[in-house]
Parts: sequence; C-alpha cells; structure tokens
Amino acid sequence: MKLIKNIVVIAVSFSILIGLLMWMQGLFNADRVAPDLLQEASEDISSVQTVTTQYRTMDQTADAVGSIQSRSTTNVASKILAGILTVNFRPGDEVKKGDLLITLDDRDLRARLQQAENALEAAQATLEKTMRDRTRYEQLRKTDDVTQNTLDEAISAERIAKANVDRAQQAVREAEVMLSYAKIYATMSGTVIEKHCDPGDLASPGESLLTMYDPTNLRVEVAVREQLSGRLKLGQSVQVSIDAVNKQMTGTVEEIVPSADPASRSVIVKVAIPREQGIFPGMFGRIYIPLDAVKFLVVPQKAVRKVGQLELITVKKDQQLVTRAVRTGRRWNGDIEILSGLTEGEEVVVSQGA
Repeated sequence: MKLIKNIVVIAVSFSILIGLLMWMQGLFNADRVAPDLLQEASEDISSVQTVTTQYRTMDQTADAVGSIQSRSTTNVASKILAGILTVNFRPGDEVKKGDLLITLDDRDLRARLQQAENALEAAQATLEKTMRDRTRYEQLRKTDDVTQNTLDEAISAERIAKANVDRAQQAVREAEVMLSYAKIYATMSGTVIEKHCDPGDLASPGESLLTMYDPTNLRVEVAVREQLSGRLKLGQSVQVSIDAVNKQMTGTVEEIVPSADPASRSVIVKVAIPREQGIFPGMFGRIYIPLDAVKFLVVPQKAVRKVGQLELITVKKDQQLVTRAVRTGRRWNGDIEILSGLTEGEEVVVSQGA
C-alpha cells in the first residue's frame, strides 16, 4: 500500500513538473501566445470594450548612482598658533564673502608689532643722525678739517642706518600681517557644514576649524559603467533624480574623468545640477543615461488582472471571450508591457458592459 502511494505521489509530481515546463515554454517566449485558459460566455460580446494590441516605441534609460558634491568646498584653517576667542557661525549658517568667521587671541601679536614699531623708530633716529654727520663731514672735508677716512666712515654709517631702517620696516609689515591672521574672514560665500572648534580651543596652523561649501555649485558625481560612458558627452543634458527630497531635474555633464577604475570597471562622471532647497552634499543621487529606443508590446494596465500569482487578460477571439495568462514588464502612463502571452493585433478586453 505504501509503495502504491509513493508511485502515485511521484506520478502526480512528474505530471505537475511537465505541465509547468510546458506552460513556461509558452509564457517566457515573447513570440508564442499562451494557451487559452477559459472560454467565457459569448452573449456579452457586443457590450465589451476592447483595444488592439500594438507595438509602441519607448525611450530607454540606464541609471547610474552616486552622491551630491560641491565643486567649491573650503576648509577654514588658522595660519598661527593661538587661542580661539570667538566662533561666529554654526553648521547650516549662510556666510558671505568677507564675513568675520573666527577671532583668535592676538595679545602676543600686538606686543610683537609694538616692538617692531619701536625698533623702526630707533632705526630712523639713527639714520637721521648719520645723515647729519655725513653732511657735516662733507663740509669739513672741503676745508681739510677732517680726513677722507673720517668722511668715508660717516658715509658707511649712513648706509648701514638705511639698511637697518629697511629691515625694521619689513619687521613691522611682517608683524602687521601676523596680526591680521588673528581674524579669519570668509574668502567665499557659502554655507557652513562642519564646525571643528569652540572658543577656548587652541588653533594650530593648518588645522581645519570650519568647513564650507558653495550651494550654487552642486553636482552629482556618479560611477558609470565603461559600456555606458561613451553615451555621455560634455555639455549633454541628462535627467537627475534626488530620492531623499523626491526631486527630478535636468543636469549638465561638465566633467568625465578620463580614467576607469579597474576594480569596478566604471568611469566617474560629474553632472552639474541647479540649486534646490533641501539638497546638500553627501546626498544620494542618480542620473539617467539615454539608450536606444526599443519597441514594446503594450496594453492598458486596467486590462490586466492578477489572480494569486497569475496575471490574466481577456481576449476577444472568434467572437468569443477567452482568458489567457500573460507575463508583464514595465509600466508607462497607464500602459503596461506584455512580455509574453499576446501577439500584435489581438483584441484585448478593457471593460465589460453590464
């Protein structure tokens, strides 16, 4: 008895497998029509609304994903070692070129500037004395009251005094420049995205204190497959989507890096996008690369109904209504692609009258 049950189970399973294979042969071949599953009553033929299946040419695109970056990103850093007194902006604040960003402790710098100015005054006083000595000795030399050697020494002393004045003036200028470093101004207009310091911290030369970016110069940097990179040209317009803020816009290809990544076999493409509220560097973005147009067999979406895992459609055939299984693909503006189960020119029921 157990043997008979096993034989029956095997036979049923085998039959189901053969049936599935036969069904899939028709289902996955776009050139074949699936067999009619059910013939419906024909008395309502006159009240049904049908459309004729037809091929439609559709534009195709391939997407490439990446992230939003700013063409102009600036790290604000100090040029001197000094304590931080004030930080005037926080992340998210808008900054204009020339705004005072950070103030550093400048007491030591002011003291150095005062010392340099004092040294300049002393050098100028010495120069004035040597100039008077040189003038007096020149007059005395005319009457042989001083020797030529004395006059030469006076001329040399004047030249040395002039050099000392020049050196002191340079020291004053250097001290003024160093003092100017105690106030850090914005060199560009933009938005602060990161703050790395607080009042009381010690600023070191070259250490980033603030990070800013220009929100008017955003772009999407994406990795495009080698096979698709040739479809993009500098200056070409492409569609861009920013999923996080649900925005679509038109961007312009402004840079194609002439080097491919050997690991991912992709090329970096940078697409400039217009300024939009809510878009920030680091966000996820994608571009759509236009491909060759293709033909699809389409019917209205309302003509397809789903029963369990099956997608069914009603066809008007020989003045009768028959139900047929189909396989669908993409959707556009109320239409749906038919991958298999129908051929061009068939009449598909979209609604039935009462």
